[in-house]
Amino acid sequence: MRIQCTTFDEVQYFLQPWHIPRRPGLEGRDDHWEEEGTKSTAKLDFEIKEFTKLTSQYLQIISRIKALPSGPSDQAASDLYWRSLAMDNEFEIREEHITSMTDYIPKTSLRLQELLSLLRGTDDPQLISKDVYRRSSVLDEMFQIVNTPEYLFWATIVDFTAGRNFIVTKNGHFGWAAPNIAIGDQLCFFQGGWIPFSIREVKDGEKKGCYTLQSDCYVHGLMSGGATNFPDLKMRKIELV
Repeated sequence: MRIQCTTFDEVQYFLQPWHIPRRPGLEGRDDHWEEEGTKSTAKLDFEIKEFTKLTSQYLQIISRIKALPSGPSDQAASDLYWRSLAMDNEFEIREEHITSMTDYIPKTSLRLQELLSLLRGTDDPQLISKDVYRRSSVLDEMFQIVNTPEYLFWATIVDFTAGRNFIVTKNGHFGWAAPNIAIGDQLCFFQGGWIPFSIREVKDGEKKGCYTLQSDCYVHGLMSGGATNFPDLKMRKIELV
C-alpha cells in the first residue's frame, strides 16, 4: 500500500519492558487477616516487588529526560515524566500530584523494602515469628502505605502505559511506544493524521526499501497538529507492507 507521510525523527533509545500487571486488589488487613494471613502477605510481597521495579524504571527515565538537549531541571523532568504518563491529560494529573510524587516514590520504595525485610524475618527470623505484635504492626504499616491516595495515584497513572516502552528520539523527543519498537525505527505522521506512528524500513529481500508499520506512539508535545508541527519537512510516498 502506497501512502504519504512526513518522517520527523527516529528512535535512539528505549527502555523495556515497561509493564505493570493489574494491581492485585488489596482489600485491607481486616478482610483476610485471621484465616488468610498468608494470602495477604503474598499480596503485599507481590505489590512491593512491582513498586520496587517501577521505582527503578522511574529513576532511569527521569535520568534520561534530564539528559535531553533542553536540559530540564529535576522538577521539570519529573513534571514531564508525569505528564507523559498521563498522556498530558489534565483531568488525571495536577501540579500538587507532581510535586508530592517526586520525593514520595524513592522514599516509599525504600520503606516498603525495609518493612518486607522485617516481615520475612531476614534480620532476626526467630524474633519476628514469635513476636505477633511486631508482625501485626509491620503489616499494618505496609497496608496503610499501599492504600494511601499517593500510592493509588501512582498505580493508576502507571497503568496508562501498561505494556508500553519509554522511548527517546534522535532529536530529543520522548514518549511511549509498543514493545516491538527498535532503535532506528522512524517516527512519522501519515497524511491527514494527528497521531505519530513508528515505521521500519525493510533492509533486504524482495521488499527492500519498503516499510512495515510498527506502532502508534505518544510523543510528548507532538500530539496535536500532526505534520504541521514540522512545516519545513515535505511529505513523501512510501510503500507499506
